[in-house]
Amino acid sequence: MRCTVKKTFEAARDTGNFLIAQVKANQPILHQTLDAICTAEPPTDSAETVERNRHGRQEHRLVETFDVAGRLGPDWDGLIVTAARVTRLTWHKNTKTGLWRQTNETSLYACQIG
Repeated sequence: MRCTVKKTFEAARDTGNFLIAQVKANQPILHQTLDAICTAEPPTDSAETVERNRHGRQEHRLVETFDVAGRLGPDWDGLIVTAARVTRLTWHKNTKTGLWRQTNETSLYACQIG
């Protein structure tokens, strides 16, 4: 994450607050590290939701959390302790043809709390 984001994590910690931030591919080192941990290890917790017939969509979401404390390098010690991976499978209905199209999306988040 960029220096300003790290400063935001530090400010949250220093003021007794907590922060969760999405980690995108434009932060390649942190994104790759979190992705590798989330891929290689079982989650510490998970929750799944299914929403059907919502505006021509069906969405299946899976949220998984992973313990990453002390595994991201000294720059992030005490700032990021948990990673969250949100996987969303969405089916979109074409109202003209009645056919369904599938999309998959995965997002990673860095969290200061466990």
